[in-house]
Amino acid sequence: MAEIKTFPVRLTHQANELLRNAYHYRGDLSSQLTMILETVNLRKIELKRFPTGRAAREAKDEDRPLLKTSVRLTVELYDQVKAVADSRTTSVNVVLNSAILAALAKL
Repeated sequence: MAEIKTFPVRLTHQANELLRNAYHYRGDLSSQLTMILETVNLRKIELKRFPTGRAAREAKDEDRPLLKTSVRLTVELYDQVKAVADSRTTSVNVVLNSAILAALAKL
């Protein structure tokens, strides 16, 4: 059986709303996120990068990952996301938010 751990993530307002609305604010966000991560091509999705440094202080709250939550993912899936993030020179949070937007924004 695959090892499952809880990982802290930060979501943008838009990604949070899309993910939670997919379950109508009920149910397991981790399951929804797992399905998204297994469905979209993480190496080819458009990355929604966050403002950093001085630009982050001047950015609107909805453009920054301010909503903190925890998700339960298999260690193997998290490691895959981390590897993609490393290969694309970005963070796991950028990949997660981008995957949510890619999968759910068009619904």
